[in-house]
Amino acid sequence: MPDSIYKFFPYNSHDLDALANNYLWFSHYSNFNDPFEDVFIKNSLSYVKDAFDEASAIKFYKHLHKGQLPPHVVEEAILDLKMRGEFEQSYHEMLLKTFKGVKNTFEKFVSESKACCFARDSQFGRVLKNRLMWSHYADGLRGFCVEFDRATLIQSISNGIGKDVFLSPMRYGELKAFDFKNLLAHTAEKINTENYEFGIGSLVSYKSKEWEYESEYRLITDAGNAIQIAPESIISITVGSKMADSKLNTLKSILRGNERIACTLYEAYIDTKSFNLERKKIGDISTQA
Repeated sequence: MPDSIYKFFPYNSHDLDALANNYLWFSHYSNFNDPFEDVFIKNSLSYVKDAFDEASAIKFYKHLHKGQLPPHVVEEAILDLKMRGEFEQSYHEMLLKTFKGVKNTFEKFVSESKACCFARDSQFGRVLKNRLMWSHYADGLRGFCVEFDRATLIQSISNGIGKDVFLSPMRYGELKAFDFKNLLAHTAEKINTENYEFGIGSLVSYKSKEWEYESEYRLITDAGNAIQIAPESIISITVGSKMADSKLNTLKSILRGNERIACTLYEAYIDTKSFNLERKKIGDISTQA
């Protein structure tokens, strides 16, 4: 079984052009349909200078430098700062400097990164049976959905841009400002362990729980908007049953005109007995080699 990811299209000229010319469009965060995304990432951390607790500060200091410096060097640095009466001040300065650095990194990420969004099968069911996905992203069964082989697609993008594309399965939960100190301590303590599940870096892949039905998977890069892909990564294309015949004929013509596309065509339709979305095969697109 292929490791598939799915992308829905409403059917417009840009969608058809992308199929004809082998690319996917990567959007800036400020252009996403969820207006909270860019705002949340830039404001997801809060920092308040709290009362100093030396034992906690020492533990935190050691976690933060773990793997960067030998333990005895960290111990000596802490002892030296304490002997000079500068440990508390150094600790707060380190926290504030780190906080500002992370904030700047998040702001740069939102400003420069571009993402292409997909869906995956999950505990919520099969993507192609998801009523909301067909309604919200494929114009109510008037658009279509492309199934990609994930590994082939990612490799082709990475080869094309000359560097690895960032892979981002999305997480979902309550949107809030996370306490920087606590989250940083958790990140430093857990990042190299099997118990690491959520840390500071996770915030760039975090959305409100209302979006959980999407089971979203993102590819992220700063290389550009129209990113070339290997059309061989396309496994199937499923069209909505409400797509006009003239549009379906145009879509087929574009697919057949791309000599590198070989995939199966399906139609997604509403079963009038179960009122579930079902799929049936309606043809094949073969390479012309």
